[in-house]
Amino acid sequence: KFPSLFTLTISGIKDIICYPFEMCGNLVKLGYIPKELYVETHELDRTIYEIPSRLGIAMKILADEGIIGFTRGLYSTLVSNFIYETILFTFPKYYDEFFQGYLKDLNIHGYITRLLKICSTQAMAVILSQPFEVVAAIQVGQYVGKETKYRQWFFHYAIYTVTNSQRYNRLL
Repeated sequence: KFPSLFTLTISGIKDIICYPFEMCGNLVKLGYIPKELYVETHELDRTIYEIPSRLGIAMKILADEGIIGFTRGLYSTLVSNFIYETILFTFPKYYDEFFQGYLKDLNIHGYITRLLKICSTQAMAVILSQPFEVVAAIQVGQYVGKETKYRQWFFHYAIYTVTNSQRYNRLL
């Protein structure tokens, strides 16, 4: 019981500490490169564009919005990671409880049952945590235009808004 709690705590602390750099990486994936950090070099007949480091983008966000700028998507990411890790720790016990007798009746080999347990646990964790990841990505993406529509701490409202305005398939 306590090793699981310890692992969840360490995972949460790691997520909070590393989140600014993860956010910067997500901004680069979205195609956001601040003009001040934009580096263009010309070699012969080619133009080479350099992507700034995550540290450079983090300093730009810190200069623009302060430490609050790094909270875009943090809460949704923490909730998503908490759901994911919790399911990884709890679902295998319930899986054994509910399906072990059924799988023994079918005479399925132990390796296959273990594989089924791992795959179903991962699938369940991803399915239940994905909506929060999408809301976090939307919140991070709104840094570019300085939008605030999904910037609430109350992620329930953000998920409700996304599901009503952009259909549920946007969350998948």
